[in-house]
Amino acid sequence: MAALLLYPFAVEPLLDLGRQTPLWADGFAVLTGLIALSGVFLWMRRPVNPDEAVEKAPPTSLSWRERALWVVLAFIPSSLMLGVTTAITTDVASVPLLWIIPLALYLLTFIVAFARRKVISYDMALWGMSILLAAILAVTMAGTNLSPIVALLLHCSLFFFTAQACHLRLAAAQPHADHLTEYYLLISVGGALGGILNGLIAPTVFTSPAEYTLVLLLACLMRRPGGQAGRLLPEKWDDRLFAFAFLGLYGAAVIMTVYAWYSPLFSVSILAGLLVAVSILFTHGRRWMFALVAGLPLLLYPGLGPNVSGKVLHQSRNFFGILKVIDDPKDNARGLIHGTTLHGMQSLDPKFKNTPMSYYHPRTSIADVFKLSLIHISEPTRRTPISY
Repeated sequence: MAALLLYPFAVEPLLDLGRQTPLWADGFAVLTGLIALSGVFLWMRRPVNPDEAVEKAPPTSLSWRERALWVVLAFIPSSLMLGVTTAITTDVASVPLLWIIPLALYLLTFIVAFARRKVISYDMALWGMSILLAAILAVTMAGTNLSPIVALLLHCSLFFFTAQACHLRLAAAQPHADHLTEYYLLISVGGALGGILNGLIAPTVFTSPAEYTLVLLLACLMRRPGGQAGRLLPEKWDDRLFAFAFLGLYGAAVIMTVYAWYSPLFSVSILAGLLVAVSILFTHGRRWMFALVAGLPLLLYPGLGPNVSGKVLHQSRNFFGILKVIDDPKDNARGLIHGTTLHGMQSLDPKFKNTPMSYYHPRTSIADVFKLSLIHISEPTRRTPISY
């Protein structure tokens, strides 16, 4: 953790990539040698009497369900870390080294979950996840674009509590010492699968950051029921009355959300988002209802990114992110958007179709460069080389 946080302040400013590369290679070579040396020492310190070294404990066996649970609980935080990183570095703010924040939070959840003293309980992590998920869905459904700092805090906080819940449950499922090697190996497998999904599969399958919301939905399904203590409604309430109230409330929110897509009324979208947020909080202690309440908005709003004004004509995805071609009726122009960055525009008015816009507007610095180049081309005798 210390090395990660020191990198942007000590390593990156002082050492260029040419010097960092051999240092990393040498470091991995030293690490490999130390691991091999540890194996040699362990082999040399084998017990003289194996029977005395064996712990007197009843034999245990692992089920495939336990193994699958370890993999899934490790997979969710790994995938979410990459999904949040993609979201905040493209849709929130294009800031170098911003990826350090989700990675640091990911490591911090491991430290907290496997510590002897639990600073954060499982119930606290679930409540944090519920409150932040309700807030993000309410804002997204209302069509509100938050400031980059607020959006960064919300998404990173949601990731922290969701990953913390998964890792706390993973730590609680730690098996007998005889199975620790397999336990940690399967945790590594789950983490690797998260990287494979986000790094290799998602960019070729999805045209939006859908893996972020899909894994969030999986995290909702993996919540362990919190019991009566985790519910907002009194225990004396009948389940049928609760189900009726919940379905009525959430049904109204869904109807209003669909209506909001075809209505210019901003207040309708706000009310729909608030109703869904309230439904999420009231179903906090009921896993399947919670997943149902949160699942529909997560599927309707993949990526939970900022709203783009205008009609989307084309959307594609590559290694660098998600690209959209939109028609903005407000400016009567067609634009190319990457995340929140507008990379180019063309007027839809035939009179100004060939007029440069955005970066290349006649009053921009890039336009001055073009003008200077044209002057040198028209006057070859006075042309001087331009240094870039």
